[in-house]
Amino acid sequence: MKWAFLIIVSACVGFYIPHTFLCSSTNTSVIPSLVESPIIIDHSNVTLKNRSFILGDQANCPVIIIGNVFGEPITNIVLENISIDGNRLHQTLEVWKTHARGVIMANGCVIQNASNVRLTNVFITSCRSGGLVTTLNSSKIQVDHLTCMDNKFDGMACYSTVDSVFRHVKLTKNLCAGLSIDSSFDSNVILDSEISSNSTGIFMRHSSFNTFFGIAFRSNSGQDVFMAQVDRNKNSGCVSNVFIHCATSKFQIANPGSCIGNSVEN
Repeated sequence: MKWAFLIIVSACVGFYIPHTFLCSSTNTSVIPSLVESPIIIDHSNVTLKNRSFILGDQANCPVIIIGNVFGEPITNIVLENISIDGNRLHQTLEVWKTHARGVIMANGCVIQNASNVRLTNVFITSCRSGGLVTTLNSSKIQVDHLTCMDNKFDGMACYSTVDSVFRHVKLTKNLCAGLSIDSSFDSNVILDSEISSNSTGIFMRHSSFNTFFGIAFRSNSGQDVFMAQVDRNKNSGCVSNVFIHCATSKFQIANPGSCIGNSVEN
């Protein structure tokens, strides 16, 4: 039988799932390292530091969820010195929950409907779906020193995310893309990072005005950068993205009519 603890300082409003840990700003040390149900941070001003987590066998869920689906956006969240093992070889399902705005997969860490979230020194490996996912109108995310490796799908997947900075990110040995971006990933910066030994380096659609600076591409089996539109939607291409000091000869634009204004600079 699964245990359930409720750790609450203020009322938690949002997409509540039974049998979860709801983190407070004052008492996160009681969260066990073996995660059988997601750790949910769905209110503002929470810090989670210096912890390692492993997903239990057949838990089939995310390890950490920051934010909620339907409530007010949360802000001022810190994850620092965190290790997440998704234990993917002992999971049986990728999809955890569906809701009116989409699907929540068995990822390492999900950031949704949140702003001013800071991740520092975070390691995510072996998740049944992806490593880090940002989505649902998230903004002003600050990531510094993140490693996502050996995940079943993407190392990092970012959708509907703006005005964020990802620095010193290592996305390696993921079975699909190192980085997948889509659905209005706009006005973000990714710099001084490594994308290596994935199936594809960066898979990008519906993404505009982003800056990639100092990305080291190494040993990706497919394209280092693959740009496209979403299906037949000509308004969902990649527009005005710039790659600076990102040496690669494996750069493919599948839909040049809708992927316009992009540049590569040395």
